[in-house]
Amino acid sequence: MPGSTKKYSARLQPRDYSILIGLFEARLMSLDNIAALYFQDNSKPYESAKKRIQDLKKDGIVKERPREQREPSHLFLTKKAFLTLQNENKLGEYPRLTWKSFEKRVRVSEGTVEHEMQVMDVKAALEPAINTLPGFKVGQFSTWPILYQFHAEYPRHWQHDKLTEKILKPDGYISIKTPKHIRDFFLEVDLSNEVERILGNKAVLYQEYYNSGEFAVRNGGVREEKEKFPFLVLFVVQSSERRNEAAAWLLKYTKVLTQVWLTTIKEITTDPLGDIWVRPTEYRDVVRGTAYDIDKHLKPHSPREAFIEQTIQKHRLLAIDP
Repeated sequence: MPGSTKKYSARLQPRDYSILIGLFEARLMSLDNIAALYFQDNSKPYESAKKRIQDLKKDGIVKERPREQREPSHLFLTKKAFLTLQNENKLGEYPRLTWKSFEKRVRVSEGTVEHEMQVMDVKAALEPAINTLPGFKVGQFSTWPILYQFHAEYPRHWQHDKLTEKILKPDGYISIKTPKHIRDFFLEVDLSNEVERILGNKAVLYQEYYNSGEFAVRNGGVREEKEKFPFLVLFVVQSSERRNEAAAWLLKYTKVLTQVWLTTIKEITTDPLGDIWVRPTEYRDVVRGTAYDIDKHLKPHSPREAFIEQTIQKHRLLAIDP
């Protein structure tokens, strides 16, 4: 903190710094998140995480948001932890913040908490699972939207939004080191009941971000070689019905067929490396010529969900390493 000479001496272990830096970026994490992300090498991850967090609470390093007795804990960094990380130069990869600005950022509104925790639940399921694969390693899994926000313009023919350009702030950015190279993903978690157009607009902006070559430039390339810098967009939604509606909307109104992959929150948190991902192109193949063809039907229809689940081809996120 500029102008501050006060030093905080916390009895921190190497694992503690990883936890605190994770909390600095995420703003909030549950005890389950911390156990999954930082204690998987322990025979009893949850118990070990709980014990260590209790110690950090006693030392004034982390705090817990007020909650009802049966609600999960939501943990965040204290001023003592923030200054400790800053004084020990642990935050060099992040934008420099004063305590006042960080305190404002970590003051998450009640309406935002649920979404923040849903994003962290996805990270806590996906990151440890990927790291167990031989030859695979999560190089980065950021959930700080401003770090990877981008500006993109809608195509000229786009009629589904009055805006012609927009700044998109992803829920997450994931970079995975594979045996061959690095693969990049953006994450969008939407467990609301918003109309499919919201997801569709985001998909179009992501496609334009790729087509413009801006993502290539951001990663040290040139616009003309955008194909050397591919990425996928992972949409996590509430239910299979919501997933199918989003896929149908994308097919009917956009040209996004394979860049967007969709799954449900239940599937990704219970089987993150399984065959859980649906692309619009496979959805098109399944419904073509049926009562659920996108040219005939876009409204929820309960028999459709069972039909899709039984017939559609789903993908594993890392089954193919191009």
